[in-house]
Amino acid sequence: MLLQRPAVRRTERDGDAGRPRRKRPFILGELVIVWLLLEVYGYIRSLAATRRGPALAHGRDILDIERWLHLDVELGANHWLTRHEDLSRVAVNVYQHAHTGLTMSVLMGCYILGPRVYRPARNSLVLMNLVGLAVFFVMPVMPPRLLPDEGFIDTVAVAGFGTTHGGRCPRTSTRPCRPCISRGRSG
Repeated sequence: MLLQRPAVRRTERDGDAGRPRRKRPFILGELVIVWLLLEVYGYIRSLAATRRGPALAHGRDILDIERWLHLDVELGANHWLTRHEDLSRVAVNVYQHAHTGLTMSVLMGCYILGPRVYRPARNSLVLMNLVGLAVFFVMPVMPPRLLPDEGFIDTVAVAGFGTTHGGRCPRTSTRPCRPCISRGRSG
């Protein structure tokens, strides 16, 4: 089913070639595009350990600029969200899972239900990802939750995902956050 030839539109022609234009691109080619983007992301992500110093410096620079401009809302929002455990858990799960799943679902919906909007939607998504990856490659920035000694609580690590900078857990003041493998939580 997924590898069927896409339907062709008989009324439109591709430029000078005179060939009928397909409504949808081949699904296999689309999957290759997704795979390539994931590979580029994985490569850039693999550089994180070697670029920790610049990412830390850039993250602190951005926080300093925000403080100077009186736009530093992240710390207050981070602490507020941490005090609301259920909401924090929802936010972390959206961050970890839903944004990718939702994006791919909308793209698949466009592919199936709205072939005329699929190509522009796909092209926009690919362009945004490439620009984002290029910016992150040129100027890595550590997110505030990972900046040591800035007072942020790594809610992602507290929820049991990923690693932490080793800061204090919100529920204890005596030990650093460490994911617990047996329960999938930190603490």
